[in-house]
Amino acid sequence: MEKIIVEICTGTACFVMGSGKLLALADSLPSELRDKVEIQPVLCCELCRDWANSKPPVVRVAGKLIAGADEEQILHAIGEKLRGESVC
Repeated sequence: MEKIIVEICTGTACFVMGSGKLLALADSLPSELRDKVEIQPVLCCELCRDWANSKPPVVRVAGKLIAGADEEQILHAIGEKLRGESVC
């Protein structure tokens, strides 16, 4: 099975708003997800240019952008992807 890619924006705005803490999710993933998920830092998701429609930190889970992401939202999106539900 292909791993679910979780990209966490580490641009300045996202980092200041908590993406650094979200990167720690790699160490705290539930054991049943560790071999199914890969967490990657990315330099910028380019959403900070659109403040009207985005809120840092921004995370992309299997292609789905989540603005104002927190750990619960990320785990929810991973769960949707694993269940074969649309994450878009």
